[in-house]
Formats: sequence, structure tokens, C-alpha cells
Amino acid sequence: MKLLGFAVLLVLAAAASKTPRMLRGFQCPDDAHRWDVALYEGFKFKCTGVLVHKNWILTLAHCNPKGQLYARLGQRNLLQPDKMGQLRLLKRRFPYPKYNSATRDNDIMLVKLSMAANESKYVRTVCLPDYPTQCAEPEEHCILSGWGTRFLKNGPPPDVLMCGNVTVVSYATCQASRPKGLTPNMICATVTTGGTDACQADFGSPLVCSGVLQGLASWGFEECSYSDPPNVFIKVCKYINWIREVIASN
Repeated sequence: MKLLGFAVLLVLAAAASKTPRMLRGFQCPDDAHRWDVALYEGFKFKCTGVLVHKNWILTLAHCNPKGQLYARLGQRNLLQPDKMGQLRLLKRRFPYPKYNSATRDNDIMLVKLSMAANESKYVRTVCLPDYPTQCAEPEEHCILSGWGTRFLKNGPPPDVLMCGNVTVVSYATCQASRPKGLTPNMICATVTTGGTDACQADFGSPLVCSGVLQGLASWGFEECSYSDPPNVFIKVCKYINWIREVIASN
């Protein structure tokens, strides 16, 4: 079984080499961001997810394919399978009931693992907001992480998990730059000096502010821009009660 799992990891690593993702940034510290999860549909990279419970991953509702989803946990380098990484089938999917695929409103989904993750120094859960009003504030500095293209929109992915500095912008500021599509269920962040920005296919990458998960990269970053307009994230704090209810009842 272990040999089969490692063989699958090798194939997934080869598939990862064809997928562009984050723009710029720096290599995440080895002991940080151990909650990032690479989600695959078959052998094709689909989205980034976040481990929020030993049995549950949080990602985007529009990352819900018809085919089988797999999760790779504890992997820093998608091109070189790590023996400490964990491969899991995704058992059940719970898109938010009011998800609107046309507008990307409520673009959030919980996915249950077929077998619990083994938490270690390589695999950890992220902290969630304690209540719906514990949300990131404008001008708050956050970290965005994911496996993304550092320089070019269609360039090769980096060898390792990348991080970058971004700053939350106010709803009014974001709405001025993005007059269509923005809702109160979304939060915006943009690059700061020496920071990073999200890029094509970086769907679901976590936005962590003061150690708490506050956003999942949803839309607006397909241009791989270095500046305005801000990138749009699902505002995780708005869904904390739903997240807890789904986990508790399933």
C-alpha cells in the first residue's frame, strides 16, 4: 500500500510541473504553513486547500469537480514527493448551500478526508476565527501561500511552497477598483512593498492574518498583476458558524 501511494505521488508530482500558480514571493519557512494542501482531480492539480481539522479541508466551492479528488498533505515540493507527506482520498464534499457559481458569491466548501490526517511537524491545522466578527481589518498585514508561478503568468511552478506579504484593503477601496462582483462575503488584499500577489490557478490559497485563516483566494488574480486591482478572497470569518456545524454533524 505504501509503495502504491508513493507511485501515485510521483505521478502527481509530474502533473504539477505543468500547472502555473503564484506570482513572486519567497520560499515559505520549513516550519510554517504546514496546513497548505494540494488538491488533485485524478493526476491534475486542481486547487489549494487548507487543513482546518484532522478530518477536514476547507477550499473553494468552484473547486468541486465531477471526478475523484485527492489531497497531498505535508508536501513542500510538489515536484519531489516527500516521504513525510500524506496522500488522502476525499470522502465527502459540502459546498456552501448558497454558493453562486455565476458570481462566485459564497465560494467555499468543506471536504472530509477518507482517513484522518496524522498531525506532526509536517502536517498541522490552521487556526480559524473564534466568531463571525473576528475578521481581518483594513491595513492588516497577512501572508498568502501556495504553489504558484513566481515571475511569469505561464511560467514553471516553483520547486517549493511559496509565501508572500499582502495587505488587506477596505471594502470601499476594493469596490472602487472592482465595481462588479464584490459582495460583503468577500475580502480584498493587495501586494505590499517586497510582497507578492496571487496568480492564475492559485485558487483556494490561504490568506492568514495574525495566525488566523481569514481568506481563500477566489477570483480577480487571473491577470497576475503586480498592483491594482486587489485580489478577492472568500471572507472565512463570515462562515465560521457553518464550518463548525458541518464538522460537528458529519
